[in-house]
Amino acid sequence: MAGARIERVSSIFKRVEGLYKGCVIGEHELPIWFSVYQAFPPKLEPTMERPTPPSKVKNLIYPEDYIRGNFMKTYDHKNTKYVRLDDSKTLTDHVMDKYVNCFIEVSQRDDGKDAKEVVAAVEAMLANDGIVLTRKLVEGRNKKKS
Repeated sequence: MAGARIERVSSIFKRVEGLYKGCVIGEHELPIWFSVYQAFPPKLEPTMERPTPPSKVKNLIYPEDYIRGNFMKTYDHKNTKYVRLDDSKTLTDHVMDKYVNCFIEVSQRDDGKDAKEVVAAVEAMLANDGIVLTRKLVEGRNKKKS
């Protein structure tokens, strides 16, 4: 129990410094950061009493995230398999990454296409690379679309 409260009493630097001065740990056992902290101490001591400065967390959503979300919602990615592998193809390229890259490429190349046409073109490109995408079951239907 005392170990959980000790953080509120002093900083980690003060505790390590106390261990070193009390000859509990030797000079060779000091952490790497100890000498740097001694040479360049912070302006304000980092303690639990000091309030954290208010900061706003940025919302990091990239355009690819929407494509990945659509992929996860539409396809059964656990059963997606490579049909054939050429010498140039490796399993390190994830199917979803290939889907995202193909989707971006097709949508930039063909600006006039709607989303369904772009998805069909991406599925065709991936089929040419030997990747068979299996669609998830649609509610109310018993068959998988392929």
